[in-house]
Amino acid sequence: MNDIERLLKKGMEFIVIPNEMFYIKGECGYFMELEDYNIIMVLLYFQTKKDFIDDVSFTLSDIIKYCGLKPLKGEGKSIDKMKTLLNMLKDRGIIICDIDFNNVKVNDFIRVTFNINEVLNNSFTKIPLKVIDKISNINIKDFRKVLTLWCYLHCRRYKKSSIGDGKESATQVSYNTIYRDTGISNDSINKYLDVLVDNGLLLKHNSGYLIKDKKCENCNNIYVTVDDTMEIAQGFIHEAISRYEYEKHSQGYTISKYTA
Repeated sequence: MNDIERLLKKGMEFIVIPNEMFYIKGECGYFMELEDYNIIMVLLYFQTKKDFIDDVSFTLSDIIKYCGLKPLKGEGKSIDKMKTLLNMLKDRGIIICDIDFNNVKVNDFIRVTFNINEVLNNSFTKIPLKVIDKISNINIKDFRKVLTLWCYLHCRRYKKSSIGDGKESATQVSYNTIYRDTGISNDSINKYLDVLVDNGLLLKHNSGYLIKDKKCENCNNIYVTVDDTMEIAQGFIHEAISRYEYEKHSQGYTISKYTA
């Protein structure tokens, strides 16, 4: 039984991540300061290892191995990258300590306070542990990037204020925006989207082409992350497709599977 399975058995179902990690009012969030795809795993580590007063004790070696890496020295290697990541989380107030991680050795014992609940500002997303577990077990080298993309799309989904608020829990974020906010290239976005769809973690739809005044453009992709049951996700995407196509028709567009 792995660590996440044990937590699920104890009743812990999700971690939370700040939406500002990925985007801030139309701009990329603090993730792109580092473009380090270990951030989600590090936040998972802190949220699952904290004690009853929100303190976490660890070594650099512990947390690097938890991310599925080897503790390697040198510029751009895992130890230096982890130090930079931890200093950034400290600067953001997500962890509290008086440690300069640049001076920490790989097996030094570290104790910090995990301050996530104080920095969320009501703008956060719950990431189910079962999703993290499923993605981490996909046979793909870049599972951290796949996890980052799923979490990003999940953060971008509209959060329903109530069941009857008239909006669908979906997103239509563009490839350019995904690249801006995550640094994942268009080719890799396509690849990872396919991986998520194939593993039942994402629903994706494109209605084809918008035609108006003899001009043709691509329809937006519509995404729904699967964090609950597939039936609920299918309901969301069907509603989102209907709304999108209705709005485009009302704007004078014709929707076609083929170019004009």
